[in-house]
Amino acid sequence: MAERTLDPFRVEWCESPRLWLDQILAVPAEQGSSPTAEFLKARRAWIATHHQVLSMAERFETESRRSSLFMTLHAPSEVSKSRSLLSGVVLPAGRVYLISRPHSESVLDEGLARYAFQRFHIESVLGERKHTERLIQLAGKNVKQISNRQTAWEKNPISAELQMPMDNVEVRRAQESDRLTLIKWADGFGSETGASSREEVLEWMKRGKLFVFSLRDPAFLAPQSSSTHSAKTISKLIGMAAYSGDFRDRYLGRSQRISLLYIIPEMRRQGLGKSILRILELESKMESTSSVVLFSDSTQARAASFYSLAGFLPVGEIAEFSVRTTG
Repeated sequence: MAERTLDPFRVEWCESPRLWLDQILAVPAEQGSSPTAEFLKARRAWIATHHQVLSMAERFETESRRSSLFMTLHAPSEVSKSRSLLSGVVLPAGRVYLISRPHSESVLDEGLARYAFQRFHIESVLGERKHTERLIQLAGKNVKQISNRQTAWEKNPISAELQMPMDNVEVRRAQESDRLTLIKWADGFGSETGASSREEVLEWMKRGKLFVFSLRDPAFLAPQSSSTHSAKTISKLIGMAAYSGDFRDRYLGRSQRISLLYIIPEMRRQGLGKSILRILELESKMESTSSVVLFSDSTQARAASFYSLAGFLPVGEIAEFSVRTTG
């Protein structure tokens, strides 16, 4: 619902992230049936940003059992000649995130930027790095620190020529009997990434969106159980991954986010990561997903090389800045 205000700017609040996205999905420019390459490039980065926003909101909601609030700030046409809007999310813990460019066609308006920071106690700004830095400058803010910087990667599993995964890697949905193993893995994932993930892992398990992977290998043999000495191959759990987002766009179709990708340390650097990605891509292909999106630490050259060799393309650098007032 729209909030009444004497200011020339308009604020809309929404409790549903889907309705919130609907408010900012409409594209004012007439793209016709053939959107430009530049438009689609910006759109992909925009979608990646919102995958991050929704994932962040879901994580905080899971931890606190409280809902987030989503807002959209508009600069009317008589104030800004171009379409100018900002959006943000008020997380359950009271932290307010402002998104640097909520729409792939929106522009940054200085008046709207200053209004957002004056009206709300903005603690962090999230979005494509170049737009985020520009927003902070317009609002008269200095960067206090970059608390997170990730590269967004995308791959189209429908058009890509997918290689088959290793025959001895199996996948199934995580279940309650995996709980203790998943908690151990979540702690390992958290220690490596700096992100608390126990609640997130268990929540995606409950939703049926968390997958566990196992390896069938002659190295893992059960005791021989008959006089014929026939060996029974058993499976060893080696890792997990989640489909933690489902985003539908009128131009680029359906995209899903892969997250919580974790392989136990002793099984790394054996080609299993690529095989797991292939399995996930095949799963998404069967669901007619147009693209899969994942994120890596922008400072990790090894991760960038891994995803690049796996056929993923970088679509943007997403940065989260903590800010402070300059004067």
